[in-house]
Amino acid sequence: MENTGIWVAVAVIVFVMGSIFGLR
Repeated sequence: MENTGIWVAVAVIVFVMGSIFGLR
């Protein structure tokens, strides 16, 4: 797991996108 930072960034982006579409 050398790309942990990348996976964390992807998870954050997915969470933010889900929250935005969830509110709309």
